[in-house]
Amino acid sequence: AWSWGGQPVSLLQPRSGRPPHTLKGQVGLTDGLAFLHDGTALVIFSAGNATVWHTESGQMLRVLWHSSLDERIRAARVFPDGRRLATLGVDGMTNIWNAFSGDLLLRLRSRGASAHLSLQILRDDALATGVTWAADPIVMWNANDGSVRRHLVHRPGLVIQRMEKSPCGTKLVTATEESLFLWCMVAERLERELPLAR
Repeated sequence: AWSWGGQPVSLLQPRSGRPPHTLKGQVGLTDGLAFLHDGTALVIFSAGNATVWHTESGQMLRVLWHSSLDERIRAARVFPDGRRLATLGVDGMTNIWNAFSGDLLLRLRSRGASAHLSLQILRDDALATGVTWAADPIVMWNANDGSVRRHLVHRPGLVIQRMEKSPCGTKLVTATEESLFLWCMVAERLERELPLAR
């Protein structure tokens, strides 16, 4: 799947050899894409909403409104169960959805608005939110009830530049100008700090 320069999203179906399939009615800039479940549905997120599309027919199934049209979605991530979706807006709000029914399951707020927010799904029952280019702690959330599981705190004054998870979701790495921090998500603690060579 791809989009370029505000053009509608096109789907290439390499198994069948069919030409790219263009999603009907999808307009405007696309900020990101994510496949749901077994690839039969695609989520496109942009200004204020995430749209769910059936990949075979190219029909839009649902619109998930994160907030107002003025609040861009910073990130969208799919849970391992393939059915739930988390959207993170620049308003600082994380919404957890059933992407197929359109039900809003949980709404989480970790801090105020920022254009430098990051979101990672760790496993079916946990997710992490953070602010890049800030010294704030990473917040681990219980994805079932919306409670805060833990704050992952770095050394005082360190500015987090990036946050990524391992494919299996058991590790989280945060990067600062000085070091990489490797977090164990099973024990929910810092495993090691790896200083960066200068």
